[in-house]
Amino acid sequence: MAPVKKTSLSRGKETLKHFTHPHTLTKELTLDQTVYSTNRFGCDACGMDGSGVRYHCKQCSFDLHEDCATCPEYLTSNFHPNHPLERIWEGSEEDYDLSRPCHVCSEQVKGLFYKCSSGADEKSYDDDDEDHYFFIHPTCSKLPLEVTLKLQSVPVIPDASCAICRDLVSSSSWSYRSDPPHSLNIHPQCVTLPCDDNYQVGSGTSRSAQQRVEDAAADADELAACMIESKMRAKANRAIISNIY
Repeated sequence: MAPVKKTSLSRGKETLKHFTHPHTLTKELTLDQTVYSTNRFGCDACGMDGSGVRYHCKQCSFDLHEDCATCPEYLTSNFHPNHPLERIWEGSEEDYDLSRPCHVCSEQVKGLFYKCSSGADEKSYDDDDEDHYFFIHPTCSKLPLEVTLKLQSVPVIPDASCAICRDLVSSSSWSYRSDPPHSLNIHPQCVTLPCDDNYQVGSGTSRSAQQRVEDAAADADELAACMIESKMRAKANRAIISNIY
């Protein structure tokens, strides 16, 4: 069930026959901005968001991450080094009742994903099986163990919060953490956001990873200035009251 590539000479674009879709998919570097307002898309194989390069079926509006389109049937990963991982394809229309969180991002795996080849589909509470109950998205399996993110300043963020989106970083999931003294936590899906792409999430606009960290730093600086101003006003008020009495 490996994907088979072929090149379309007439259009000069790389095409792909993939087991998740009956039609030939074309590799697209960016979305058509006359049709789409952003460069974001939803992958129809793994169900996760994507940006930039994708494999696309124009006839069906079907999209694949590049990582999902090219993922091998088996792989080894630093996230689960003791056993090989097996690619699973359950279909995009499957009804998912099982709780199967991705080991890296904690989002549920569905459709196209990897599982430990020695593990079961359902969680066992036998300690001997704990190391075998492992699931991961194809895109998450490609994440590096270390990343470098250049920041102009370091935001003051609580240890349990992501320095980019400021949501809680679960202690049960994997995250990037910087060395002391800053010790920033960042969700893996946040640190890999495109550097230049602005995109919509719900009713608000989200920024790129670096922009969002710098926004957090600016907010932290503003908060610190407000706290200093508040302390100075409180001290002045106490002095006025002292003079009155």
